[in-house]
Amino acid sequence: MPSNTTWFKWVALSVSSLLLLACSSQPQSPAPNDIRGYAQSLTEQLMSSGEYVRGGQRVMVTTPAWLESDLNRSSLLALQLQETLMAELHKAHLDVVEFKLTDGVRVTSAGDFPLSRDYLELREVQPAQYILAATAVERADGVTINARLVEFNSQVVAATAEVTIPRALVDKLRSEQGVELVSR
Repeated sequence: MPSNTTWFKWVALSVSSLLLLACSSQPQSPAPNDIRGYAQSLTEQLMSSGEYVRGGQRVMVTTPAWLESDLNRSSLLALQLQETLMAELHKAHLDVVEFKLTDGVRVTSAGDFPLSRDYLELREVQPAQYILAATAVERADGVTINARLVEFNSQVVAATAEVTIPRALVDKLRSEQGVELVSR
């Protein structure tokens, strides 16, 4: 029979191994200085909570709206998150529909632009299975984003996700951009 010391070492090694394994399988928290980590977290949550959501399905990604508004107000932070979510959902193999595409390219001295937010310039909306709708609410600790994939025809919520972008990152982005990122 092994000595008490050997048995204790074996138990300690086993417990340590299990703890390391458990820690490595836990989802990693987003990088505190990058909005991409929060978009990745939202995407992972949406893909894992949506029982019928799978690669190859078409999704339109809209801008998160301020919850305390008439749902018709947003911010630079929300616009940045929308753009990053489009990239992350594409990486998750969803077909992201670019519905802000115009019928042509506007060539100007400032650049060449295929996108617009003027609905009169946009192409007809392309069909999609899902629309990503999200709201934002400012809290003392940061900005909380609640997102949901809604089945376009039935209006049934197919998947949900939530992240809080910490106040420090919101403030950092504000100081880097020199403009207001959140409502006041």
